[in-house]
Amino acid sequence: MEKRRADIDAIRGASVIAVLAFHLNESIFSRGYLGVDAFFTISGYVITRSSLKYIEESSANFLPAFWKRRLFRIMPALTVCMIFSFICLGLFVPFSPTKSYLESILTGVAALLGASNILLFKQAADYFGDWTNYNFFMQTWSLGVEEQFYALFPIAFLCYSRITRKGHQSHLLIFGLIFTLATISFWMYAISCNSGKVSEFGFYLLPSRAWQLLIGVIAALYESEFRNFISNRFSTILSLGFIYGAAFGPQPISSLSASMLTASVMIFRLLPDGKITNTLAFLGLRSYSIYLYHWPIICLLRWTIGITPASSFVAVLTTFAAGYTSHKYIEQGFGLNQSGQRSFHPKMQIASLYISSVSCGIILLLSGPAFSIYTGDRKAQRDVDELAWKYRIKSIKDAHSIRIARSKAKTRVFLYGNSYARHLLPALQEIQLGHKIELYYTEIQTDTFEDQHNSYQIFKSEVAEASNGDTFIISSHFASQISADELARLPTTYQDIAKTWSNFWDSLEQIAEARGVRIIYVTRTPEFPKFPYFLVCEKEWFRPTPPNCIRTTPKSKLDNFSDSYLINHFSNSKTISVIDLLASLCGSLYCENHMQGKLLYRDSSHLNNYGSKTLREALESHIRPSL
Repeated sequence: MEKRRADIDAIRGASVIAVLAFHLNESIFSRGYLGVDAFFTISGYVITRSSLKYIEESSANFLPAFWKRRLFRIMPALTVCMIFSFICLGLFVPFSPTKSYLESILTGVAALLGASNILLFKQAADYFGDWTNYNFFMQTWSLGVEEQFYALFPIAFLCYSRITRKGHQSHLLIFGLIFTLATISFWMYAISCNSGKVSEFGFYLLPSRAWQLLIGVIAALYESEFRNFISNRFSTILSLGFIYGAAFGPQPISSLSASMLTASVMIFRLLPDGKITNTLAFLGLRSYSIYLYHWPIICLLRWTIGITPASSFVAVLTTFAAGYTSHKYIEQGFGLNQSGQRSFHPKMQIASLYISSVSCGIILLLSGPAFSIYTGDRKAQRDVDELAWKYRIKSIKDAHSIRIARSKAKTRVFLYGNSYARHLLPALQEIQLGHKIELYYTEIQTDTFEDQHNSYQIFKSEVAEASNGDTFIISSHFASQISADELARLPTTYQDIAKTWSNFWDSLEQIAEARGVRIIYVTRTPEFPKFPYFLVCEKEWFRPTPPNCIRTTPKSKLDNFSDSYLINHFSNSKTISVIDLLASLCGSLYCENHMQGKLLYRDSSHLNNYGSKTLREALESHIRPSL
């Protein structure tokens, strides 16, 4: 058997360190994610090199043996890591039937089936986004890509072995075919890049990631058949260029450079022997388990005490310890003997299936609220969405038939808007309990300028059908949600949009005055960018409120959040009034996302229940003339 190469393990070690550093502090180690690109290329190289030893085997022997080796290489350590992750999820994450919570569980289930990358693609999960930082199973997407590649590779390899027996010409033909497939795959990856960011399709799926594995395949075949075509001196110069491309190039150049650099170092064995290489090789031998455990450990920190220099140091030590233990007792314990070959025993196969079954049982057992040591008010986290469903109507016409227990109410209050209107519901519900009013909520779309324009026209028609004494509250980030790219595509300028906005309110005031209707416009909520995932900011017995949840911003930086036009224009209006959230939520000099030690926000721009209820007095004073 070919001796295990320390240089390849050293590349694995360097790659897993890069990924770990990136996930702990991506602002400092901004290119650390390229370590996964290197892993893909190593996998393609190693799997091809190992398969070349079986090139004379029949398909009846090669296919099951290949898949069994991959199964026992990947699944034991993965399933045990999944058990650890599900336990952490069940114990430290508040149970909630929210999209992000359920998607985390589904990601774990999909990981056991080798399909978490497909699920994350269908969920449109931004790998560099906020909520994905709190999904315990995000790291398994790369395993899904590799497992899907391994499902197809042995079939393609058998075709290769049959064709290449015909001579040197067939070698060149296959080499060209693989190069063509890699080029098509890279093209798919390249077109998925937008302003340096890779789309979900390009990031997660095998068709747009296969080129990195195929570079490893080409490297292995090149080394076997054509190695003397390029001198080592020239390969060193090439590698320096790849280093520069990986370090400073935009996507997709950086990923291409990382994969090509990895292939060059493996083909031409450019890493010198020494203590550094040996140390990296020690980590590289355990890199699979280290990679598996680094993410749930970092996730656990995010859900509990937060990421700090001290906790990051603990995370590194814990990750290496978990990786070492998993490699010694799980990876080696499932059939890896001293000679490096795997022996397959029925008992071990049964044990592997048993571990998989137990992990699925833990999903069902620990995902329920009864098993969580989270002590916060779980219902409070769901109140806003529950209230939205409770009071939701499609249009004002529905309000005539939905009287229920509110039929004796003196007046009706209609809330219109998107999520920035929805977070006012806790305060409005308290007002409803103190006064005889009927409360209704209608969702309006404001994702694009066209959506906003259509929704506001619908709102105007709703006011035209209202009854005397009705009150309408409207809140959404209107102009602020129009992106610069969208403005560039519109045939109108921002001034034209503002003029349209002004004309809309003037005509709306006339309709409201004629119908005896009162309108309340709630301005934008002051924003606090890069706010952590909101559940992490709830104070718990196992963590204080993380310092990065407490934000203070000079009010002068947020002046544009106050819609001065509407505030001034309707200052003397008896029909339309404006609630300026900048004035309601901020002091004279600073805006804070907390009050009396309690957070007001659930994310960077949406109020939580407590924050919403602080607006009760302001909302009630504007509604009161209608009561």
